[in-house]
Amino acid sequence: MRSTPPVTSNARRCGADTRAGRPCRCKPEPGKTRCRNHGGCSTGPKTPEGKARSAQNRRAKSIPD
Repeated sequence: MRSTPPVTSNARRCGADTRAGRPCRCKPEPGKTRCRNHGGCSTGPKTPEGKARSAQNRRAKSIPD
């Protein structure tokens, strides 16, 4: 008995290999090719504005009230 029904539609699927060796059947995140489980970690801020915002958040959270 299957725990999930087989995918019969032509909708896009993640397709990453699961631990069981079968392709993942989750829908990919919008604008991406993998699902939220297989998309990979964030690589952090890239722009100078993003880096400054990250540094400010780090400072604000380290100072106790």
